[in-house]
Amino acid sequence: MSLRWRLALALALLAAAATSVSAVVAYVATDNRLTAQIDHSLHQTARQLAPPVRPGFPPGPGRDSPTETTPGGINGPVPGLGGPDTPPPQGPGGVVDLVALQHLAASGTVTERSSTSVQLPVDAHDRALAAAGGVPWLRTESVAGAPYRVITVPLPGGGALQIAQSLTQTDSVLSTLRWLFALLAIGITLLAAAVGWLIARRITGPLEELTATAESVAGGGDLDRPVTTAGNDEVGRLGRAFATMLGALSLSRRQQHQLVQDAGHELRTPITSLRSNIDLLRRHGDELDPATRERLLGDLDGELRELTDLVDEVVELATDSRDTEPLAPVRMDELVTRVADRARTRSGRAVTVRTEPWVVQGRGRALERAVTNLVDNAVKFSPDASAVEID
Repeated sequence: MSLRWRLALALALLAAAATSVSAVVAYVATDNRLTAQIDHSLHQTARQLAPPVRPGFPPGPGRDSPTETTPGGINGPVPGLGGPDTPPPQGPGGVVDLVALQHLAASGTVTERSSTSVQLPVDAHDRALAAAGGVPWLRTESVAGAPYRVITVPLPGGGALQIAQSLTQTDSVLSTLRWLFALLAIGITLLAAAVGWLIARRITGPLEELTATAESVAGGGDLDRPVTTAGNDEVGRLGRAFATMLGALSLSRRQQHQLVQDAGHELRTPITSLRSNIDLLRRHGDELDPATRERLLGDLDGELRELTDLVDEVVELATDSRDTEPLAPVRMDELVTRVADRARTRSGRAVTVRTEPWVVQGRGRALERAVTNLVDNAVKFSPDASAVEID
């Protein structure tokens, strides 16, 4: 998976997690709020139908939990019970939507029901309240397959009154909320994925260009390819660093080419001189007098020594290593004489030296290379058949 898709997926997952948590919190808060409103309605109805000795029923704390109030009683028949024409009780907020009312005798048996024909369940707790009184009991029950919120209120003369309200409408609202939250979460996740993909595309665009450039350099060796370095962020800094690295590599390759050319030029001269001297010895070795032979052997030795020094210098430059020669006294007159003799032998030109004995503190090989370059340039660029003088 590419970096672009990983960033888009990460943003989508983050949005999905945040949306899911928010939806769960909102759903639970809505559920609790609706349940609290139903409980408050049941408490208000219970106050109206069975006024307590101490007025006021506190709102129920939640599902399946007892309320804290003092049981009251009723005087006379319970409103809402006793026939289909009995009007429902009136509260401060208008008609209370009661689905079911049920009166229990002190023995726990049902004596009256409302006209809704809904039979509310009676458990041991309800019978205990009807027999001995106690704290009103509020819980959620399933009646004929439908959820109801039921409160059982003890009556002062014995018995109890059950009041129930259907939760079907509440569950319908919660179901609608679940679907809305699910669709909202899916929509936000898809939107976050799309936005994340666009953001990732903008972020990874320069990285893709750098990757293409790196692959091109690795495949074809094109070190002069331009690199995009816009921006001051990490990607821009990476582009500038990559461009700098390509520039350094290109410079290094040009220096290597120049080194090879210079080394070839410098090595060609002693090799040519060696070949000439060796050919002369091979053809006329027996005819040469000992002095001439000794001079030729000396020239061969000098050329070999110079060739060895050149090879060492090329290796040092190619490997970026330096074998630093220690400082020592150097007889410059002898060094210049050796260089002049070698140049005379190679070129056949007249090379004269006018110098006095003098000593310098330096590195002999480096000084000899410097003098040799000067004399070779003088021989190369001076008019033909002219003498080269070294003062």
